[in-house]
Amino acid sequence: MTTILIIDDDGDVRDTLALILEEAGYKTLTATSGSGGAQMFRDARPDLVITDMIMPESDGIEAIRAIHAVERAARIIAMSGQSFAGRAYYLQLAQRFGAMAVLPKPFEADELLSIVASCLTASPAAEEPAPKH
Repeated sequence: MTTILIIDDDGDVRDTLALILEEAGYKTLTATSGSGGAQMFRDARPDLVITDMIMPESDGIEAIRAIHAVERAARIIAMSGQSFAGRAYYLQLAQRFGAMAVLPKPFEADELLSIVASCLTASPAAEEPAPKH
């Protein structure tokens, strides 16, 4: 069974994502911070990670960098619900640091499932070097 790690400090978002993904047949794990998510990734090695970008303890960029330090080919979707200009900036930054896809909040369930399916079937970019920032 495909396992997806959800990293978000908002419990409602985590629960909603888990419900949508589990109803679609995926197994889910959840974490409340970037550092907690990176640790869970190290322990469980899920097939895909969905991370929020803005979190109080450690953010999505930190999570992406820590996860890619463990497995460069990790499949990651970055999401953000900040204001339009701020959201675009954070999501572009996430892609520079290796997110395979981005998902602006709010989103529809079918949009989430489409992006998840696309990331799970796409070839990961294992050969690309991580940005030095």
